[in-house]
Amino acid sequence: MATCTTKITAGLDPSCEALDKIGGVNKTIYFGNLDELTFTLNGAGYIDSVALTASPAAFLYKFVGKTKKHNSTFELQVGENTNTWKQAVIAKLYFYFPDERAAIEALTTADDLVAFVQTESGLFEVYGYTKGIRVESATGANGILIQDDTSLTVTISGEEVALPKVLQLGAALPAADAYLTENIDALDALT
Repeated sequence: MATCTTKITAGLDPSCEALDKIGGVNKTIYFGNLDELTFTLNGAGYIDSVALTASPAAFLYKFVGKTKKHNSTFELQVGENTNTWKQAVIAKLYFYFPDERAAIEALTTADDLVAFVQTESGLFEVYGYTKGIRVESATGANGILIQDDTSLTVTISGEEVALPKVLQLGAALPAADAYLTENIDALDALT
């Protein structure tokens, strides 16, 4: 009988960027359908290309909220066969008109999504890039008082075999001045 043992293969000496990373998620999140996207990773482990491959034409869909309202999480799930990471994007969505409501309904019924999340620390992280994520819950209310929260909180999650990948759709590396501009321009071109 074979003995299957997974061994540690790397150590960690965090960069200053890792040690000083601030929290928070930017107000814009891009979503796409996993089966319409093709990714490549470069030798450093960054996702360095994103292509839309569906016919008729596919797009990324931009969801804009308020500053410092979205969140993203990743939690280790210990399993019998392998450990996985439950990746989740928690979006605070605001709606009033019918087209805004229709966009939320389309998001909440979609299967196998991919989310491109800009963190306040200056990275773009990609959630669900191999298995996809889907809506797990959505809760909203009109509130009672004038200052009550009237947004809809939508949790989109799924299990992946790794932490969220980092996007690098240009020459600039994370922490470089041009990194965010290059990635936002590339993602906007796919919307």
